[in-house]
Amino acid sequence: MEDAPSYQMESSQPSDALDLEKLDVNLYRSRHLWIPRRARGVFGGQVISQALVAATNCVGAEYGLHVRLTRLMNIQRIF
Repeated sequence: MEDAPSYQMESSQPSDALDLEKLDVNLYRSRHLWIPRRARGVFGGQVISQALVAATNCVGAEYGLHVRLTRLMNIQRIF
């Protein structure tokens, strides 16, 4: 991929996919976006992961990140 811009380059380190540039208070920009071949856009999982990294950088250490992964199921069983 010699012709690709630097933000589209594949990295040898997986942690580079979550690397963000701080622009201002609570304002971040991605340094690397992976665009799969023949894709219409960037890889969504990477965008969501970068958003979570930015969110954790915007709050104090006393706050934690809680995620609840659910799948399609009977809502009565959850509560």
